[in-house]
Amino acid sequence: MEKAKKWITIKKVGSTLQLVCLIIALGVGVCTLCSSGFIVGSDSMEPTIVEGDFVFLWNLVQPEKLKEGDIAGYESTDGLVVIHRTVSPYLDADLNRVSWKMRGDANDGDDVQALTAENMVGKMFLHVDNAHVPLFKLVLRLIYLVPVLLVCIGGMLKVYADMKLSGTSSKASDKSK
Repeated sequence: MEKAKKWITIKKVGSTLQLVCLIIALGVGVCTLCSSGFIVGSDSMEPTIVEGDFVFLWNLVQPEKLKEGDIAGYESTDGLVVIHRTVSPYLDADLNRVSWKMRGDANDGDDVQALTAENMVGKMFLHVDNAHVPLFKLVLRLIYLVPVLLVCIGGMLKVYADMKLSGTSSKASDKSK
């Protein structure tokens, strides 16, 4: 009977591992769906952000929620994502919405194109300098890999515990005969 309790406990550990991994995977999935990552391709935001740095933009922010000095990204008319600092808001009469004048920290003047609700990609919430990008990419891969491995281990524990429990119960029924 003690062995059966042990295997039931192992089965519960396997189920718990799988549940924890599911929660982690859901959290990572939500973050992945609600953000966009970019490697910066110019020096227009130096010294804050330099070419080769990695920037994450949170997609669920509207222009009305931005503040002066925030770093945000928008899609330019040529299809590139521009990551610059908000300079000043203004009410766009054509759109009847708040738009933002944007400027790179290293630039002398404002961008020609404004950030609007239609072209906004998101607000920066994470910046990784280019010296740490390889380590950051490794960590991102591990964030995806570890839950998958734990789900597999949890499943194997459950299957193994079930096999042991079925073997234990058949031995106990043989002894009762």
